[in-house]
Amino acid sequence: SLKGNEILDWGFSQISKGAVDTATNFYEMHQRNVLRGPRLDLAKTAAPGAEFTVKSVKVRQLESQPPKLLTESELLTQMEKQQIGTDASMPTHVNNIVTRGYVEVQGPDRLMRPTILGVALIHGLQAVDGELTQAAVRARIENDVSEVAQGRRACEEVVASAVSIFREKFR
Repeated sequence: SLKGNEILDWGFSQISKGAVDTATNFYEMHQRNVLRGPRLDLAKTAAPGAEFTVKSVKVRQLESQPPKLLTESELLTQMEKQQIGTDASMPTHVNNIVTRGYVEVQGPDRLMRPTILGVALIHGLQAVDGELTQAAVRARIENDVSEVAQGRRACEEVVASAVSIFREKFR
């Protein structure tokens, strides 16, 4: 028999992919939806248009919970890990997202709660190109700016490269 699941819509976890990737049950979340062993072999031999007899179908209704909010300290740690900013600039980046209204800092633990504007911005950028919301893009820009500051690259070259990349994404 062949059993398998396919997630058609990851829902909230698609919005907060970074939080899902760092979740304690990340591996389980992805592994429980993967065919393995003889079932995988059977799935590989299936040709387009092949017909199978369905033995049973189960429908479950589950409720998901949003990922735990990051504290300001945890956000700074993640920024350092992803090489976004320098020790001097990271607090400024965090302040900017608060000042611009993308997140609110809540409580004595300083939890960073995304605002409707912040979530809408992420959705909009993902609709244009999902890469725009990935830490690697910001890290690459930070690296390019550092190279200009150290005299290894010309400012005009870095700006032209960035404009070219973003122009392609927004066509």
